[in-house]
This record gives sequence, structure tokens and C-alpha cells, in this order.
Amino acid sequence: MGRYLLRRLINHVALVLIAASLTYFLAAISLNPRANFAGRNPPVAASSVTATLNDYNLNPDTPVVVRFARWANGVAHGDLGRTVTGGEVNDEFARRVGVSTRLLLIATVLGSIGGVLVGYQRPDIYAVKENLVNIGAFGFQDLRYENIGYLK
Repeated sequence: MGRYLLRRLINHVALVLIAASLTYFLAAISLNPRANFAGRNPPVAASSVTATLNDYNLNPDTPVVVRFARWANGVAHGDLGRTVTGGEVNDEFARRVGVSTRLLLIATVLGSIGGVLVGYQRPDIYAVKENLVNIGAFGFQDLRYENIGYLK
């Protein structure tokens, strides 16, 4: 049992790493961080934009693999990086995890209460009558549909 759980844990960790890596590469390739500085009045100097993007590890002139390596190194040390506006991602993450946890707790409680109320008011929904035959996945294997249903 312990080996099974360890194997499942390793699979889940690998899945999270792959998903985070693919998400980073997709965002780095498709998004344009320079557009955040375009159209400002007064216009921002190109050298200032480049310096800011270098500080935030968002400069599209730097190869994606190099940016990913810097980001992964920061994540390994507990730093998730910076937002385009310069804020810390760790702070945003902490705030949003709290909100998501509260929503999950509320949904779990309401779903549990609703499920108990439905089950209490209509217990026959979960019961199967004794004369019901050929139902479910195995019952629908029978090609003669008149054989599915109640016995006389």
C-alpha cells in the first residue's frame, strides 16, 4: 500500500510540474509584456521598458528557456516571481488561495446539506426494487430492450 501511495504521489508531482512548465511556456510565447507599456502618455522610453522587463524576467528578447530556468530557480526557493505591474506573485497567490478555500468550504457544506436533505426526503431514489432486472452497464448489453425493466 505504501508503494502504491508513493507511486501516486510521484505521478501527481510530475503532473503538476509538467502542467506548470507547459503553462509557463504557453504564456511566455503567446503574451506580449511590452504591450502593457504601449500607448502611455507620456510615452515610456524603450530602455526603461527593457530594464523593467529584465527586472521582472519578462523580456521577450531573452530566450524562453533562460527565462524559464530563472523562474524555476525562483520557485524552488519560494519566489513565484513578479506581476507585470511589479507586485509580488506570492502576495497575490496567498490572497487568492484564501478566497478559493473559503469558496470551497462553503460549496462543500452547502452540497453536503443539500445531499442529505434530498436523501432524507426521498430515500427511495437510492433504493433498487427487487423486481428490477437488467439495468446498469451490464443490463444494457442485452440488445433486446424489452428484457430491460421490471419483472411481472
